[in-house]
Amino acid sequence: MLQYRRHSAAAALGIFLVLFLGLATYGFSMRLPFFADDLAHFRWLQVRSLASIWSSARGLSYYRPLTFSLWWVLTRVQGRPDAATLHGLSLGLHLLNAVLVAGLAASRGRHPVALGLSSALLFILFPFSYQAVPWICSLFHPLVTALVLGSLLLHVGASRRHSAFLRLAALGLALAAPFAHETGVLVAPLLLLYLLTDGQPLRKAIRQTLPYWLCSGLGLAIWLLIPKGAPEGSLLDLQSRWRNAAYFAQALAYPVTTLTVKLLARAGSTNRWLATALLAAVAVGAWCLLLWRAGRANLLVLAVGWFVLSVAPSWALLPADYVEAGPRLLYLASVGASVFWASAADLRTKKGWIIWLALAGLVVIGSAAEGYRFIRDRVPLYDQVRSATDQLVEAISSAPAGPTLCVNYPMWFALRSPTYAIGSDGVLFVPYYTHMADLVWLETGQERPVSSVVFPDVLPHQGWEYIFPCVGPTLTSDQLQSQLRGARTVLVTTYGSDNLVVSDAGNLEAEGSSPAPEFLAEFDRKVALISATCQRRNSSLRVELRWQCWGSVGEEASVFVHLYDEQGKLVSQADGYPLMGTSRILSWRPGDEWRDVRLVQLPSGTGPHQYSVKVGLYATGGAMRRFVAESPGGQRFQDDAVAVATLNVP
Repeated sequence: MLQYRRHSAAAALGIFLVLFLGLATYGFSMRLPFFADDLAHFRWLQVRSLASIWSSARGLSYYRPLTFSLWWVLTRVQGRPDAATLHGLSLGLHLLNAVLVAGLAASRGRHPVALGLSSALLFILFPFSYQAVPWICSLFHPLVTALVLGSLLLHVGASRRHSAFLRLAALGLALAAPFAHETGVLVAPLLLLYLLTDGQPLRKAIRQTLPYWLCSGLGLAIWLLIPKGAPEGSLLDLQSRWRNAAYFAQALAYPVTTLTVKLLARAGSTNRWLATALLAAVAVGAWCLLLWRAGRANLLVLAVGWFVLSVAPSWALLPADYVEAGPRLLYLASVGASVFWASAADLRTKKGWIIWLALAGLVVIGSAAEGYRFIRDRVPLYDQVRSATDQLVEAISSAPAGPTLCVNYPMWFALRSPTYAIGSDGVLFVPYYTHMADLVWLETGQERPVSSVVFPDVLPHQGWEYIFPCVGPTLTSDQLQSQLRGARTVLVTTYGSDNLVVSDAGNLEAEGSSPAPEFLAEFDRKVALISATCQRRNSSLRVELRWQCWGSVGEEASVFVHLYDEQGKLVSQADGYPLMGTSRILSWRPGDEWRDVRLVQLPSGTGPHQYSVKVGLYATGGAMRRFVAESPGGQRFQDDAVAVATLNVP
C-alpha cells in the first residue's frame, strides 16, 4: 500500500510538472489574435445556422460539424468570436491530451509511471505541434485526439470494471470523433491495435471493437454523403506519396532528423527527401531493433502502428505541398511518436539500471529539449503576427470610414534557417484565399473595405530578420498610383528593425481643389506645402505634411525632411517619395491635396536638445536639384529648405 501511494504521488507530481511545462511552453498563445484559416472559418460560420453546419459543408473541402458547432455556440454566447477564449480551448485540450497519453502509455508499461510521464512529456513538447496548439483553426486536431484517446481509455476502464456506463461513454466519444475531424474514423482500428498489442486474440479483439467499427463506418458514410468541396490530391500521384512518406518519416524520427540539414550542407546534396528518408530509416530501424531485443515488441508495435495509422489518410489522399505546409496533420500521430521514443524509460532492468538511466535521460530529455527549443524558436514569429494585427487594428480604428489600402502587409513568417529539411515550419498569417477585410472584421467586428498590395520598391533590399511574403498582387509604381487615389487611408508596413511597423502613410484628401489662399511655402510654383505638424512618438518624430498640387510636375521629385541640432548639423532625415515611398509627385494632378506622413528617427544621447525640422523638394531625375522654395510673400527660403518646427527634446 505504501509503495502504491508513493507511485501515485510521484505520478501526480510528474503530471503537474508536465502540465506546468506545457503552460510555460505554449502560454504565449493566449495573447495571440485570429490568423490563418480563422479568417475563412469564421466567415463561413457567420451566415450558418447550427442546423446547416450539420447538413452541408459547401464552401469547404471538409466536413467537421462538431468543431464548427463548438465555435458557433461560443460565438453566440459571447456575442462575437473571442480569441483568448478560443486559444484557451485549444491549449486546454492539448494539456488534457497529455494526461490521456500518460494514461495510455502507463497502461502498457513495465514501469508505468516512468513510461507514462515520459510519453506525456514528449507529447506536450512534440515539435510539430507548434502549429496545432496556437492556431484556433487547428482545433480539429486536439479535439479529435481527445475524443479518440478518451474513447480508448474509457473502453479499457469499462472492460476492467465491467461498467456499462463507461462503455456507453466510450461509444459516445467514438461516435462523435469523426464529426470533429475525419481522422476520427480511426478510433476503431486504433482500439483494435491497442487490444492486439495487449495480447488479446484477434477474434476477441474484433468482437470487442465491432461497435466502434460501426461508429467509424457511420461517420465515414455521413462524411461521404454530405455536400462539400472536392479535396485536392490523388492516390496515383506517386511523387506526392513519396514526398509524404519522407515527411512523415522525418516526424517519427524527429530527435535525429534535425541532422539532415547539416548533412545535406556538408555533402552538397539537394535531394532532401531521400536524405531524410535514409536517416529516418536508420534511426527508426535501430531503435526498433533495440526495443525488440529488449522484449518490448508489443509496445513497439503499438507506438509505430499508431503513428502509421494516424498519418495513413494524409499520406494517401493529400498533395505533398499541402502536407509539408501542415505539421498540424501530425497531431494525432504524435501520440505514437511520443510513446515510441519514451519507451527508453521502460527498458530498466535490475542489473543494468545505470545504463538504463543514461539511455532514458539521453533519449527522453534530449527529445524533449529539442521539441522545446523548436517551439520556442518560433514564438518570435507569433509575436510578429500579434504585433502586425495589433498595429493594423489600431490604425483602422482611428482611420476615417472608406477604403483602406495596405501596402506590403505580411502573409506569413518563417525563420531563415530551417530546423528540418522537409516542410515549412513558419507561421501562416493571412492566407492567399482570404481577404484583409476578413481579418479586420474578425478582430474588430466591423465591416471595412480593406485591400492589400505588394510594392517591392519600399521593401528592404538586404532582407529582414525573417522571411515574410506579403499579401496581395505585386504592383509597379505606375499601377500603384491609381490604387492610392482610391484609398481613404494608406497603411504601409516597414521592416527596417527587429519588429515590423504598420504606419499611417497619408492619403489623397481632395481632388480638383482651388489653390489654397494660405500656405507655408510653394516649390517651383507647382507644389505648395499647406501645413506641417510634428509630434514625438517614443524614439521618433512623426511629421505630417499637407501638400497641394498647383500644376503638373514635369519631372520626378522627392521630399526631404531634415532634422538639425542647435549647431545646424544634420542629425537625422526622412527623405523619399510621399506616403512612405509609394506616391510619385510626377503623377499628382492639379488640385490634388495629399497628406504625407513621415517618421524621423531621433538621435540617441543624453541631456536636453533643441532640434529644428526643415522640409523641401528635390528633383531625382538627371541632375539632382532642389525645387525653389518661396514664402507666400515671394521670399526665397535659404537652401530652399522650409523650417516647419522647432522642438525641445529632454
